[in-house]
Amino acid sequence: MESVFSFGRLCCLCLVMQVLLRDPMDDDVVPIVEELRRRLPQVSAAEQGQGKEEACAQDGEGGEENEFPFEIRALEALFEAICSFLDARTRELETSAYPALDELISKISSRNLDRVRKLKCAMTRLTIRVQKIRDELESLLDDDDDMADLYLSRKLDASSSPTSSSDAPYWLYGSPNTGSKRHKSSRVSGTTVQRENDVEELEMLLEAYFMQIDGTLNKLATLREYIDDTEDYINIQLDNHRNQLIQLELFISVGTVCMSLYSLVAAIFGMNIPYTWKAPGHEHVFKWVVIFGGMVCASLFLSIVSYARRKGLVGS
Repeated sequence: MESVFSFGRLCCLCLVMQVLLRDPMDDDVVPIVEELRRRLPQVSAAEQGQGKEEACAQDGEGGEENEFPFEIRALEALFEAICSFLDARTRELETSAYPALDELISKISSRNLDRVRKLKCAMTRLTIRVQKIRDELESLLDDDDDMADLYLSRKLDASSSPTSSSDAPYWLYGSPNTGSKRHKSSRVSGTTVQRENDVEELEMLLEAYFMQIDGTLNKLATLREYIDDTEDYINIQLDNHRNQLIQLELFISVGTVCMSLYSLVAAIFGMNIPYTWKAPGHEHVFKWVVIFGGMVCASLFLSIVSYARRKGLVGS
C-alpha cells in the first residue's frame, strides 16, 4: 500500500515505513529531503516490526500519546517543506517586485519594463504551483474517505489481521454468548470513533497547511493586483502622452494649412500676369497685401485653435 504525491519536479512515493523520492539531489528537492530526515528518523528493517507492535500496544492502551503514524508524519513533513518553500519564494518575489514596480512608475524605460515582465512571468508560474497545492488540500478536506485512505498502516493492519471464516455464520445464525457479541460490537464502535477522531486530527493538520498556503496565495493575489494597477497607471500615462502628440500634430497641421494660404500670396505675385500694381508709385501695395495676408492667416490659426479648445478637442 502506498500514496503517491506529485508536485512539479517532486515525485514522492510514501509507504508504511518508507518514503521514496525521485531525483533527491535536485536543488528544489534537497530542502524537502532535509525536512524528511529531520522529522523522520531512519528505521532499520528489524525495527519496523517492533515499531508496529509498539504502535499497536499504544493503541490498545488507549492512545494516551496521540501521535500520527509514520506515513502521516511523512505527509506532514512534505506539506511543511512545500508550504515553507512556496512561502519563501513568494517573499523573495515580493522583495524584488515592489521596488521594481515603483521604479517603473517613476521612470518608464525598456530595462524596467523587461524586468517587470520577467517578475510577472515568475509570479504566474508560482501562482499556478500554489493554486495546485491549495486545490489538492481543499479536495482532501472535502472528502473524509480520502483522508482515511492516507492511513496506510491502519489499512495494512486491517488486511493482515486474522479473520476467521467461521465468524460470518457465528453472526448470522446467532450464538448464546451475547456478551462476546457485545464486546465485539463495542470494540468495533470504539474503532469507528477512534477512526473518526484520527480523521478529525488529520483534518485539523491539513487545515493548518491549507490556511498557510491560502495566505501565500493571497500574497500573490495582492502582488498581482499591484502589478495590474501599475499597468493601468502606465497605460494612462501612455494615453496621455499619445493625446499630447495628437494635439501637437493637430497644431502642426493647422499651422501648415495657414502657411499654405499665406504662401498663396507669393504665388500670385510670382505669376507673369499684367496688373496695375506693377506701375511705378504702387510698390507699397505689395507690402500691405503681405501684411494683410499674414494677419488673415494668423487669425485663421487662432480661430481654429480656440474652436478646438472650446469643443474639448484639445487640452487647455
